[in-house]
Amino acid sequence: MAAGAKILSGLTDNAVRWVESLSRKLGDTTYGSAMASDPETIAGQMGDKLVNLAREVPESFDLFEAKRLYNTMVDANEGFLDLAVTSPKTFREAAYDVPMNSNIRREKYEEKMQDIRDRINAGLPLDDYAELANRNYLDASEFVGHDGRHRERVFEELGMDKSLVKVVPETTSMHNFAAPDELLSKMSPSTELIGQEGNKIGTLGDLFKFLSVMPPAALGALSQLPEETGVE
Repeated sequence: MAAGAKILSGLTDNAVRWVESLSRKLGDTTYGSAMASDPETIAGQMGDKLVNLAREVPESFDLFEAKRLYNTMVDANEGFLDLAVTSPKTFREAAYDVPMNSNIRREKYEEKMQDIRDRINAGLPLDDYAELANRNYLDASEFVGHDGRHRERVFEELGMDKSLVKVVPETTSMHNFAAPDELLSKMSPSTELIGQEGNKIGTLGDLFKFLSVMPPAALGALSQLPEETGVE
């Protein structure tokens, strides 16, 4: 059985429907040339990350725009960034806090929050997910940039204890590539994490799970999917 078929066989029904819907979108030439679009090929391109996402944060398939999610998983497989699961609270502690020192600032902040609430309540996907930029040291990693504070605040309001976060090495943000040791997922689970305000927020293994390195026994990686017998 091909890798993509194995992945599809291990997904939930909702995740399979998502892949099939994405397949149709990628094959649509309305807004340009079509991309490789059969479900097995698409599943193979996303690999273990698709399996782990479906098991760990399945609501992501409804929360985020499908093509953006697909492209980010492909980028993560190519080593440009990490896709991680963390809590909205952890994201808030990692990012700069928002100083509410004026009525105008408070109003703009609330407007952005309400727009996100409205989209979620209407069943409309968000066009992106939260992002953190990291800088690794010998035994610590510091978050040096972020995007998506408003989204994570809304998720926290909704009682979500997990959310999907893109973690991008500082060098990727600047040069569109990352050396393997610059990825946060390559650091030890005991790595101390430092927020943008210089605050220690905890250890890597306690606060982040990476879609690429989740335990197979817990999350059904490809090695756990059954082999097809017979000759192909």
